Amino acid sequence: MKTLRITGMHCQSCVSKVETALKAVEGVERVSVTLEPPQAIVSGKVLNGEPLAHAVSEAGDYFAEFTSIAIPQKPSEASQPSRVTTYYPLALVLTFVVAGAAILQFRGDGWDWSLFMSDFMGGFFLVFGFFKLLDVSGFANAYRSYDLIAAKWRLYGWVYPFVEVALGVAYLLRFQLFWTNVFTFLLMLIGTMGVIQALVSKQKIRCACLGTVFNLPMSTVTIVEDAGMAVMALWMILQG
Repeated sequence: MKTLRITGMHCQSCVSKVETALKAVEGVERVSVTLEPPQAIVSGKVLNGEPLAHAVSEAGDYFAEFTSIAIPQKPSEASQPSRVTTYYPLALVLTFVVAGAAILQFRGDGWDWSLFMSDFMGGFFLVFGFFKLLDVSGFANAYRSYDLIAAKWRLYGWVYPFVEVALGVAYLLRFQLFWTNVFTFLLMLIGTMGVIQALVSKQKIRCACLGTVFNLPMSTVTIVEDAGMAVMALWMILQG
């Protein structure tokens, strides 16, 4: 039996790809791949570990490192991060985006909710697009595990961060706000549907809203985030 520590896996889709690749190696009889911890336990008549490492790297942007000790698959509850710790990065990012949009309002003659939401959405898309662009490949792999379009069209996961950046620029420049809001509403609605489907099926996958920089779990927080953006876009559409 051989234990491999795998780096580069972000979701269950990655787990499936690595597992399929290892099973195809001659001599392999049984394979167990887990995301938490990121490892593969292989048993069979494979004497040389090089074919296993090669199979993992060929499956995608993954790297296999052999270890003699299997990492425990069920960490104790004490080692589990709290919800506050888990969602602190997301809350901090949103707080700064809200503050930035508010500051822009204070520079004007008075508070305008439509302009505030436009600035907020512009900052939101730019910041979230930035984090996704730090690891486009990793984001695309994670995103396709739950997004309805990315699951069928992998290229969409690579394009999506650039779409967010473009939307952010459009909102901040007030460029064709009606059509920008329409596009945002449809985009966020589709994203919300994908998240709901993942949660209903009880998939334990990673949320890719901040790319792969932070390990955020898929939860109702993700629904609120996507649905909230869709509602704001719809509100601005109705406001004309």
